[in-house]
Amino acid sequence: MSAGDQLKLQLARNGPIIAAVLVVVGAASLAGAGYVYLTPPTEQVTEETNRQQVATSVDTTAVVTGNETLYDRGTRLRNMPVYFTSASPDLTFHVEASVPGDREVTVEHRLQVVVRGTRADQVFYENSTVLSGGRTTVSDGNYTRNATLNVSRFRSQVATVQSAAPIGTFRVLVVLEVSYNTTDYTGDLNTSAPLVITGGAYWVDGDIADSRTHSRTVTTREVGSPNMGLVGLLGVVGLLLLVAGVLVRRAPELVDVTAIETEVARDRYDEWISNGEIPTKREKEYVRTDSLEDLVDIAIDSSKRVIHDRELEVYAVIEGDLVYFFSPNEDVIGDWLDV
Repeated sequence: MSAGDQLKLQLARNGPIIAAVLVVVGAASLAGAGYVYLTPPTEQVTEETNRQQVATSVDTTAVVTGNETLYDRGTRLRNMPVYFTSASPDLTFHVEASVPGDREVTVEHRLQVVVRGTRADQVFYENSTVLSGGRTTVSDGNYTRNATLNVSRFRSQVATVQSAAPIGTFRVLVVLEVSYNTTDYTGDLNTSAPLVITGGAYWVDGDIADSRTHSRTVTTREVGSPNMGLVGLLGVVGLLLLVAGVLVRRAPELVDVTAIETEVARDRYDEWISNGEIPTKREKEYVRTDSLEDLVDIAIDSSKRVIHDRELEVYAVIEGDLVYFFSPNEDVIGDWLDV
């Protein structure tokens, strides 16, 4: 018997169970498609909001009032790498602070020069001079203040301190402290740079600048798009399984189970079956069996052979006036028995 016939037989015998399994799996596949569609992937996204930046810096300028060898009198020098005391003894510090311009911001600053004496990295002397300071509220985002230091006079003060302490190292620092309140954020900025003073020159050794950025972190959940490829696949598979379940459930109605079972028995008991013609006399007594397999059992028990009338498609075991028979074809039985 072919594999196709075997499959048909199994479907006919176990159709309801197989159909139930196919329907359940198909329904589950459709439910899975619905779940994938209705529950698209989500992702937590972290972003910064209410971002505000505060920055401060110090520029330097000096107006030429003395020696005109290098510069013309009245020239304003700005952020020079070196200033000469003989040409411009006064150094002006321009304090600037940049704050959010869309609100009122309270800004306070203090600019000072610090003379610090150290030995073996330990401070043994420190003196601060405040050049400028103040507190105000700005609404345009800009805060500026100016302060001037007479470097010639200040150099003499530093020299006096150094002469009183012949050991150790003295440094001069320009120190800027800025505090702010933007309503949303408060904070402090602190920066400094050395002010180097030699016999005839001076300079700020580095940038006096600092900045700080504030923000708040907000986590949101973004909903993505459902995997439509998977939705379609699960949907198609679910529908196919449901249709298959319906067809399998109807297999007993669509498949001649008796004919297939007879074919199976025919192949299995072929050695007990012979082709021939079966008599149809009225004086014979006929007994019909439920299956070919039952008929073969009778032949085996009585040491007979099964006769297969291929024209009538009837199998029979003849024992005297008693004829045991089986036929998968209901239509020919009446004509064969001449009833």
